Amino acid sequence: MSSEKNELRRRLEAVIEKAFPVTNLPREGELFSPEFVISGVFKAEELRWLLSCRSWKALPRSEIEQHPAWLIYLTPTAFVYYLPAWLTYTLDSMEVGFPAQFIVGYLVDPPLEFRNALSEVHRLTIRTWYDFLRLASPVEKIPPTPDYLLPRG
Repeated sequence: MSSEKNELRRRLEAVIEKAFPVTNLPREGELFSPEFVISGVFKAEELRWLLSCRSWKALPRSEIEQHPAWLIYLTPTAFVYYLPAWLTYTLDSMEVGFPAQFIVGYLVDPPLEFRNALSEVHRLTIRTWYDFLRLASPVEKIPPTPDYLLPRG
């Protein structure tokens, strides 16, 4: 990555950190919906252990790598809180493979309750993130900015 792109990356990381502060950590009961636990779709105890009392900045990259889809099982509040871990993970010019491709694709059309939980600042930050990925990864197919992220007017 060129020095200009590295500088843009550092700036975007700072923007993500400001837009998604580490305060307001979701409580254990606010992490994911009970229907996912009951259905046994994923390892709820493992996810609970991973996220409980851990800020999004403290999430190990290896966990995102191994379980990129865990983001979709979160409640809207927890989704918004932990989303920046996935966003910053992908800033390695999409060289991180499937986990990066997953989140780029998933954010094209997340569930309505997740979209509604995003503030305008969050939406602007995600738009900027998509723009950065297009600039930094010209060989990757980055989808157009989703309509729900465009300014409301």
